[in-house]
Amino acid sequence: MVRSCSECNLTWHQPITICTRCQGPVATSSPGKLRVLHVTKVEMPSQEHQEVPYYCLLLEDEVGLHYVRKSRQEHRPGDVLAEGDEGRTETAVTLGVIGTGTMGTGIVCLAMEAGWQVIWKSRSSQSLSEGKARVRDRLLKAMEPGEADGVLQSLVLATDFEALAGAGLVVESVVEDLDVKRNVFRSLDEACSQEAILASNSSSLSIDAMAAVTSRPERIVGMHFFNPVSRMRLVEVVRGARTADATAASVSDLAKRLGKVPVVVRDAPGFIVNRVLMPYLNEAARIVQEGIASVDDVDTAVELGLGHPMGPLGLIDLIGVDVFVNIMDSLASRTGESRFGAAEVARRLVAEGRLGRKTGAGFHQ
Repeated sequence: MVRSCSECNLTWHQPITICTRCQGPVATSSPGKLRVLHVTKVEMPSQEHQEVPYYCLLLEDEVGLHYVRKSRQEHRPGDVLAEGDEGRTETAVTLGVIGTGTMGTGIVCLAMEAGWQVIWKSRSSQSLSEGKARVRDRLLKAMEPGEADGVLQSLVLATDFEALAGAGLVVESVVEDLDVKRNVFRSLDEACSQEAILASNSSSLSIDAMAAVTSRPERIVGMHFFNPVSRMRLVEVVRGARTADATAASVSDLAKRLGKVPVVVRDAPGFIVNRVLMPYLNEAARIVQEGIASVDDVDTAVELGLGHPMGPLGLIDLIGVDVFVNIMDSLASRTGESRFGAAEVARRLVAEGRLGRKTGAGFHQ
């Protein structure tokens, strides 16, 4: 946005309201189209910008004024952008997100950075207000305060399902409990237009079981993001038995527009990643449970011996010990195989309220 004084014709790009020369009122206008002159890709995190990569853009407007923008989207010199959209020329997307936990907040932040209109639904106004503050903090890692506040104008907070009526895609990210999710889908089916796609961010639960409670199984799909949403590039697009080809293709395209890499998978226990990952994590927990090695030694051995960036027990803490146990229980229930039973040490941690990083203690203190 451009700020200008009608009295002395001074122009600013900072979010000011009073002229610094004559103290007169400042009017705000849009420069229209912006042409990318130069792009610098930043891959080194700093205290101000911990989420990388991001891009510093040198832009020129239609009258020759220059601007600098920070963007999470990649661009090339010569691209023509619309002011405020960081170069997104695609059809506008209105995204509904349900849930203010780690994943819901991450999805909202990702969509806001992509310039999407977002309707964020939760059961309480307090959790939404707190979530909005977290989103602003994340946006500030990639842009200036004035820009962040401008982006947040596209965020609508809601405590009722009816507010999601205008969303083209709704992603639920509530607790990993099938009954809870089925109730959410029942409500969404009633509130949303028949053209809307309804997606679940479930990491292991049956998409078919959720679709069964709706009148539109062909428009139900899994859209499984990974934590942290800002950094993990993969999205598992999970097709139920009745998910339409067009639905899977549309969600895959939207994932790409968010800078993600979609992989389509049939609805099956654990999909791809968790089917491979969770037994590995569970075995690490069993090594500790059996007294073979300490928590720190297991993580150190895997990091150095296998070249993993994080040890398995540290990863369980990051995921959430309760989430890990729920996923293992889901795998055991859906496959009927006892090998997927969660290690007892993990169940004890959950009973003690030691759920990992979100509570400050899990396998690691």
